[in-house]
Amino acid sequence: CYAFSTNPSKIIDLTTVIHRTQDEGLNETYQRFVKSKKLEGVEDYLSSHDRQFPNNLILSSETLKSSNFKKIDIPQNIYSTNQIDKEALDKSQYGFLKLPNVYGDLHIIDGQHRLFGYSRSSKKDKHFINILLYDKSMQDIEKMRTFQDINENQDGLDVSIVWELYERTLK
Repeated sequence: CYAFSTNPSKIIDLTTVIHRTQDEGLNETYQRFVKSKKLEGVEDYLSSHDRQFPNNLILSSETLKSSNFKKIDIPQNIYSTNQIDKEALDKSQYGFLKLPNVYGDLHIIDGQHRLFGYSRSSKKDKHFINILLYDKSMQDIEKMRTFQDINENQDGLDVSIVWELYERTLK
C-alpha cells in the first residue's frame, strides 16, 4: 500500500469507478453510481470554503508494481540533527511512485464524490488530496471488504454535536 498526496487534477483522468449494474453479479462489482447531488454538494463546499478534505481516497491499481516505486534513503544526519530515534520509527519507506499513465487504471474504492467534485472546481490544481493506493495484488474480494468496512461501520455524526460544532465554528 502506498500513501501520497497530489492535486486532484493530476489523478482524475487516471481513475475509474467500477459500478454495480443489473448485468453483473456482486462478485464483479461493488461501487454505487455517482450522485449528481453529491457532486454539486462537493463543488459548493469547495467554492464556499478555503479548506481541503482531510480524509483519504482509497484506490487500487490494476498495473502498479513494486518496480514503480523508487526508494530514497534519508541521510543519517537528518535523524541526529532533528533528535529522531530511528529505531522508534515505523518501517515505512520514502520514495517516488510513478503512477501508470493508463486512463482508468486506478479504481476508486472510496472517495469518488470527493474526487469528481473537483472536476469543475478552480481548486483542482491548488488543493491536495491524500491517497492510499493498493497495487495489483489486492484481490476483488479485498476491495469489496474495504468498501463495505468503510461504508457500513462509520457512524453518522450526532445532531447535537453538529449543532455544537456549528455554533463554535461560526466565530
